[in-house]
Amino acid sequence: MVQNELENLEEPCSKVLVEIYISQNVRDEGVLQSTSADWKNHAGKLIEKGLIRENHWYSHSLYLTTPLGANIARSLIEKKIENCEDTLHNLLLNFSPRCIGFLVHDYLIKSLDFPKDLPEYIFDYWLNQSITILVTDPRIWSIRTHILSKLEEFGLCIRTNYYVSTRGGELREMRYVICSEVRELLLEISPALGLTADESRNCRVHLFLKEIAVWLSYPDLEATRKRYLNEMQRLDIDEVDIKNIINELAAKGVTERYIGIDAVDKKPFAITDQVRYSFCLQNLLVKPIIANLLESKSLGLEHKAYDQTEILHRVVRLVEAKYTLTRNAGFLGIDLFDSTTDIEICIIHMIKVPTTEGELKEFIETLYNYLIDRSKDWLLKIGNLKNGEITSLEKEIKTKGKTIPPEWSAGFEKAIQDLRVVNNLRNKLSHSKAAKDWEEIGNIYRKLINKPLPQSKEDFIDAQVNLLDKAALSLESLSQMFNKITV
Repeated sequence: MVQNELENLEEPCSKVLVEIYISQNVRDEGVLQSTSADWKNHAGKLIEKGLIRENHWYSHSLYLTTPLGANIARSLIEKKIENCEDTLHNLLLNFSPRCIGFLVHDYLIKSLDFPKDLPEYIFDYWLNQSITILVTDPRIWSIRTHILSKLEEFGLCIRTNYYVSTRGGELREMRYVICSEVRELLLEISPALGLTADESRNCRVHLFLKEIAVWLSYPDLEATRKRYLNEMQRLDIDEVDIKNIINELAAKGVTERYIGIDAVDKKPFAITDQVRYSFCLQNLLVKPIIANLLESKSLGLEHKAYDQTEILHRVVRLVEAKYTLTRNAGFLGIDLFDSTTDIEICIIHMIKVPTTEGELKEFIETLYNYLIDRSKDWLLKIGNLKNGEITSLEKEIKTKGKTIPPEWSAGFEKAIQDLRVVNNLRNKLSHSKAAKDWEEIGNIYRKLINKPLPQSKEDFIDAQVNLLDKAALSLESLSQMFNKITV
């Protein structure tokens, strides 16, 4: 049926259909009919053929593709991609591989719509705020916009207004919009060189220190400490990272030396020069990253020699995290794991460096077996919970007659979220076991640790490190919660 409709579709109508299919990603409600003056000349035919439909939301008149229209549009887009893939790939070669890798794997992959112009402030719910300062650097922003403009020339990107319901329906800024097929194309042809773990952490430390500066002048010490701890947890940063930067700023006379969060009746640190504070933070934490991203040579392919103790260290941490969680949960009489797990066999498998897709899949299966297969199905396999739905874990605690002290309620909720992280890891690992080919495994791998398909021995090592760390972190957080509610 799709082929028949394609053959019967006139070129102007097919062009409009593709444009609507792409640009409707600006919002779930659809794309504004006013986006293109040419659309109204062909919309009637497309509606008559059942390829698009109208939608009305507040004062906005919108278009959306139907399932049939979406299938036809995808076929047309695939042809466009075939015609321009080599040209686009050659275009990307004109820029720093690290910059392209960052833009694709840390920015463009996060959404399907992007602001056209550089605003004074960028706040998008999908954008990791810690990397905002990198994206908005004029040089990186220019490369980003050049790529999106070139996609627009190829008919793979549409500019349209964002809109909201305020005052019955207001228009907002102009945005570039792409579709998922274009995003997949960018992932395939771009270097696998997103931010390193150190760079990502430095971005988060920068955001933390920039935002916490306001709270350090707040007179309520307890409220400041609470905000401080919450932000550290939210951004997943360690106090040692903060201490190193603050002490470096103290040497420049910008702050006093770091006191720490455990100090009594004192804030963790004090700023003595507010004017220089922001500039020095950017020089220490942000400028080196931008310089590396804009380097003409690919820095991301330079890896240190593999040290087996690196993997072993993470395996030991995972074992300790699982043991501690089991012990702390046991204080409530809750059995999280069976006692039959052969830890030595798991360690032997986990410290083996995978260098092929088969070996990586074997490692993932071993991790899955270690974490999930021998745990209590009803407890860790909780599924996707809806808002307000009670968890098996919470039920079990209440069954045991235990109550959660009010002061730990927030920690308990955080622990439930960590349990869902473990469950999400389980789901992805389970899918990888059933994957039919390497491409499918690669897509699952990308979802697991937000990195592209492994291409080298170092990439496979990174896969081990990331998966082990992700699992251990979730188990450690759960363990802390159990320890708190059982004391």
